[in-house]
Amino acid sequence: MALRGERLGGRALPDALLDGVAEFAEPYAARVIAILLGIPEGEWRLLAADSATVGLAMGVRIRADLPRIEAALANLFGYADALIAARRRSPRPAQWPSGRAQSVCTAGCQ
Repeated sequence: MALRGERLGGRALPDALLDGVAEFAEPYAARVIAILLGIPEGEWRLLAADSATVGLAMGVRIRADLPRIEAALANLFGYADALIAARRRSPRPAQWPSGRAQSVCTAGCQ
């Protein structure tokens, strides 16, 4: 809470507003990653949840969180391996960036 106040220059923002920012940012970032990788956007929750768990590796409780971190890494590597295998079975023509990925890239570069 102190850091939040410091970062906001002493201005108070309601918790509901900050919760709304989090509710926007997490799905937005994960969906952008899904679009850029060409995976179904509906799978953003899997990416976000496992990525957040992997982020625990940067914390001071890594020893306690290690089983969860390792499980999340296994999930993400398994997902990536399955995605790579599917792309090898059904290659896509090289179109980078195009469609929604192009609009995301263009919007992010402005």
